[in-house]
Amino acid sequence: LPICYALLAETIPARHRGWVMILIGGDIAGAYVLTSWLSAALVPLFSWRILWLIGLPTGALFIVLNRWMPESPRFLLRHGHEAQARVVMARYGASIVESEPVPLPAIRAVDAWSKLVSPRLRASTVVIGCLAISSGLVLFGFNLWIPTNLRMLGFAQPDALLRNAALMGFPLTFVVAWMYGFWSSKKTIVVLTSMTAAALFGFAL
Repeated sequence: LPICYALLAETIPARHRGWVMILIGGDIAGAYVLTSWLSAALVPLFSWRILWLIGLPTGALFIVLNRWMPESPRFLLRHGHEAQARVVMARYGASIVESEPVPLPAIRAVDAWSKLVSPRLRASTVVIGCLAISSGLVLFGFNLWIPTNLRMLGFAQPDALLRNAALMGFPLTFVVAWMYGFWSSKKTIVVLTSMTAAALFGFAL
């Protein structure tokens, strides 16, 4: 998945990249809605392992589609395959801009990392780091823990609740994409983070 996002980020024009990536990340195809629906219908009969089998065709399809996935133009250029890079870029309306090579000072990895904690970038590094860790905990901790917790609270079909939540949240994907792409990326992150924190606090209460 991260590799797919990286390839998309390279091929989507910069002026549209933000909101398009939000739509893709928000499952515009309705994958989460579909999966949660299948989970609600099949897990009570076949256990959670059935979801691995449901995902199997998608993995096989990626292997088949691999020959049509474009190679990264940056990767091709870095390894001296300029002709191939031009072909890939032409498919997406991009082109290589010729310029005089500018000698860059050698930067050690330690120096690059130390810049992130320099006085100029320290505050941004801390904020983005906290946001990344918090997002990871919510996505891969709280979300995975919800079904088990709801069963412990006495809900007979927690998967059905998640399905309904996914259906209700699906239209908001378009709202968030518009906010991020045409209003303000920073303000959108602040608003969504605040709303998520409030929801989690309410859930805890």
